[in-house]
Amino acid sequence: LDDSEREYLDGIDEAVKRMQSIVTDILSLERIQQVAHKPFSDRVDITELAERVVQGHALEAEKKSLRLDLELRPGQQLYSVRGDRAQLFEAISNLLTNAIKYTPEGGQIGVVVEQQGGRVALIVRDTGYGIPEGQQERLFQPFYRVQTRETSAIDGLGLGLHLVKNIVERHKGRMIFESTYGEGSLFGTRPGSPRPAQPEPTPSDDTDADETAAQENHTAAAVERRNGTPQPDAEQPDEPKPENRPVAGSLAERLSALRAMG
Repeated sequence: LDDSEREYLDGIDEAVKRMQSIVTDILSLERIQQVAHKPFSDRVDITELAERVVQGHALEAEKKSLRLDLELRPGQQLYSVRGDRAQLFEAISNLLTNAIKYTPEGGQIGVVVEQQGGRVALIVRDTGYGIPEGQQERLFQPFYRVQTRETSAIDGLGLGLHLVKNIVERHKGRMIFESTYGEGSLFGTRPGSPRPAQPEPTPSDDTDADETAAQENHTAAAVERRNGTPQPDAEQPDEPKPENRPVAGSLAERLSALRAMG
C-alpha cells in the first residue's frame, strides 16, 4: 500500500471506532433506562473500582505524557455502595477518559476517593483546557459538546457526561463539577450512602435493637394519647441538588495542589 491508501484506510478505521463509541453510549443509556426501577442487590467497593479504572487508563495517559495519580485520602476505610458494578465502572471510566482527552500533553490528572458529608466522593481533576462559564449550564445535556478553539479537533459525540449523570442519579447520587477556562476542571460523583466494610450484626445486637425500637414506639404512643392527636413524623430537609456543587477547597487550590504533586 502506498501512503495515500494507508491514509484512506486509517480514516476508515477512525470512522469505525467513532461509530462503535456512539453505539456503545446509546446502548448504555438504553440499558440504564430498562433497569431504572429495579433495586440493587450488590455492594460495590468504590476504592477498588477506582484503582481498576486508573490502572486501565495508565497507558492512555502515558501516551500523552500525562501524570496520572490515584489518591485514597488518609484514614479512609474501604467504602461500598449498593449498586450496579458495571455501571459505576463505566461512569468512573468516562470521567477519566474525558480528563485524558481534554488535558494537553504534559498535564496532570488526579483521581481522589474521599469522604464528604458522610458519603463517599470520587473526584477526577485535571489541568486541562477547562470549560467557559457560558457553556457549563448545558454540559450534561445529551449530544452537547463544548466548543472552544482548543477542543474543536477532538472527537466526541457529547453523550459521555449525560451517561455519567444518569448512572449517578440512578444510584441516588449527585454530580459534582467545577471548571475554570484555561486552568482545568474537576468532575466527581457522590453515589448513594457509604457503608464501611464491617461484620454483620450479631443476634444479640438485633435483639437489643428490637427492644430499643419497642421502647421508642411505646413512648410515642403514650405521647399521642396524652395530646389526643397523633404526632406527625418529623420531615427531613431535602438535600440541595445543584449540579455545579462546590467541594472542599476551591478549584484553584486543588489545581495548585495537583501541580505541586509534580
